[in-house]
Amino acid sequence: MFDGILLHFLMREVKKEKEWIKDFLREGWNFSLVLSRTSLIFNLHPRYTHMKIGKGKGQGFFTTLLRGRKIKKLEQVDMDRVVVVETGDGKKIEFIPAGKGANLIIRDGGEVVFSLREVRELPPVEGVSPFSPEAPFSSSVLGFGRRSMKHLLSLPPEERERFFRDLREGKLSPCVYIKDEKPYLILPVEVELGMEKRRFSSLNDAVSWAFEELERREERERKIKEALKKIERRIENLRYSLLQVEREGENPEVLQRKGELILMNQHRIKKGMEKIVLEDWEGRQYEIELDPSLSPVDNAQNYFKKAKKERKKRERKEELRKRMEEELKKLEEEKERILKGEVRERVREEERVEKFKCYITSGGYRVYVGRNAQENEELTFGFARPWDLFFHVREAPGSHTIMRIPEKGKMPPMKDIEEAAAIAAYHSKMRTSSVVPVSYTERRYVHGIKGKKGLVRIEREKVVFVRPFKTSKNP
Repeated sequence: MFDGILLHFLMREVKKEKEWIKDFLREGWNFSLVLSRTSLIFNLHPRYTHMKIGKGKGQGFFTTLLRGRKIKKLEQVDMDRVVVVETGDGKKIEFIPAGKGANLIIRDGGEVVFSLREVRELPPVEGVSPFSPEAPFSSSVLGFGRRSMKHLLSLPPEERERFFRDLREGKLSPCVYIKDEKPYLILPVEVELGMEKRRFSSLNDAVSWAFEELERREERERKIKEALKKIERRIENLRYSLLQVEREGENPEVLQRKGELILMNQHRIKKGMEKIVLEDWEGRQYEIELDPSLSPVDNAQNYFKKAKKERKKRERKEELRKRMEEELKKLEEEKERILKGEVRERVREEERVEKFKCYITSGGYRVYVGRNAQENEELTFGFARPWDLFFHVREAPGSHTIMRIPEKGKMPPMKDIEEAAAIAAYHSKMRTSSVVPVSYTERRYVHGIKGKKGLVRIEREKVVFVRPFKTSKNP
């Protein structure tokens, strides 16, 4: 996802003249080259390799070797994902944020003093320059990976030409494209790829958000997997315990029957016998163990006491079994919800809804409202799902309003739609009007206007006339 072209434009933002290494820090997979004016932060995690500009943090790393050195050269190599830093006294740092091949190499006078992974010679880069007139017509352009080229080549020729023209002229409109609810592609110039996207005012913001979101998602997935493992372990233990509960103990009816048979056959039992085989009135035979020190009556009483004790245990076992089965059912349901993604969606919702105002209609539908242009953009193009409903007052400024639709394809009652429209009207310049026209449509039919954050163009809209009203707010 992090292509050489992104690195190229990020490096353009770095002032390279009269720079020096203020510090060199490490925090996990992040390595920060702290300069006098800013910091270059390289994440060398195999799945999330990228570079961004920001504030470096972490512990000092090779500080004696690098701190305070004047920078002689700081540049990207051949539009590739390689940044080389050379100091005036022969120190050299090579950052290679290139996926599984990501590496950091520190040299002193040509000798390798540190490498994150084995030092390998990088393959030569091939392709035409992205700033050449041939770029729109080539299938191999320097600085663009396979994923990016695949989508660029799918564009109509005129759109592809516009993309490379804007690139050449430095007219950036950074965009992160989202697939399966996670960042999938970052382009420095916006194009229409038929998928959900998020626009950013700077390329650095786009890169930062995309990879932070990926890492957050990985952490969420890890927690969900852990929860699933715990549930599966508990289910397995409960099933084993249920089996043990069913197996343990003796049958009280059999114990009672043995006691009765002893009394019925006292004349056949002599003191000192250890066991006897007796037949009941249905012809079933029982091998009965006896206490040789007791009389037949006392042996019978022992069996009656055991039968009584086992009946009480059976009652307790039945209660325990019911509780265990109820817990097992709940665990199975929770596991099913996790597998269906309900927990994943709930975690995602909890992390993001706090940013927006939230109201609840009388029918229980949640309605979210943006508070400024940035929130409007995030609410509509980042938070809302394609089948959620978008509301906006016609011909007047106002907040973007999204009605969460829990089940795709299942529209809410008209009463709830009108309440959501009334909320949208309340959060607009027409809140004091008696009747306000409000447009609504599914979010998938809402398109942003390039260069005008917060402004949108909508299709397949319907209109309701409502009185501005603010329903109960979610506590």
